[in-house]
Amino acid sequence: MERRLCKCGCGQQVKIPSSQFCSGHARKLICNNRDEFYRLYKNECKEIICACGCGQKFTPKRSYRRYIRGHNCRGKTHIELYGIEKANKMKAIARGTIKKAQAGCFSTAEKKERWRRNLRVSCNTPEHLEDISKRSLRNWKDPVFYTKTLSASMKGSHTKPNKPEKLLISIIGKLRLPFKYVGDGSYFIGRKNPDFVSTDDSKKIVEFYGDYWHKDIEADKKREEYFKKEGYKVMVIWGHEIEKSVIEVENRLKDFTNLTVVGTR
Repeated sequence: MERRLCKCGCGQQVKIPSSQFCSGHARKLICNNRDEFYRLYKNECKEIICACGCGQKFTPKRSYRRYIRGHNCRGKTHIELYGIEKANKMKAIARGTIKKAQAGCFSTAEKKERWRRNLRVSCNTPEHLEDISKRSLRNWKDPVFYTKTLSASMKGSHTKPNKPEKLLISIIGKLRLPFKYVGDGSYFIGRKNPDFVSTDDSKKIVEFYGDYWHKDIEADKKREEYFKKEGYKVMVIWGHEIEKSVIEVENRLKDFTNLTVVGTR
């Protein structure tokens, strides 16, 4: 592969095939002759009309330039708009602001330390912490806030059905039972998120309990009682029941939905 010559005019070959300059030569060219750099490196820009409406033509040094230097949308320079004195004052203020920013005058070490100290004092007072605690408790007692926050958290963590739940979904689909999987946080009954809920007006719930995760029998009973208080009938299917016999699970689902003959797909 043939190497190109450096575009700065030094006569050396470029070592990197994708580059047009030798290392450091582009910077030297920018410092010495900026117009020559843009002509060589950016290709020669076409002459355009100033977008301010003055009608003057100019050749921009950068492709995104649309105005002649000093022109604005009204087609006048700052001197024409504000006068020579005010324009010079504005220019001096702008230059001074830039110099101060470059020197770090707006964010000195003393100011940063003062900001950190004030932030620590204002955020760690007992009154502030107590106020945060009260607001948090008030928000979590609100059922709308609770369900929205928990649903968004489950959706953000991409909660999906596990393998036994997928098998149960396929059984429900095969039997065409009126149940829908909502264990991903898409539906809440009060403060609880069931696994399967009926899509008709029968108000029935199918809960799937894995043998590993549901060892606390009292917590499971409280969960079932909570749904029953809300007016729902609850059916529980354990993981070992699906592993033992799928047909028995199908028959239990049929009895729970009061169906004797169910079509298959």
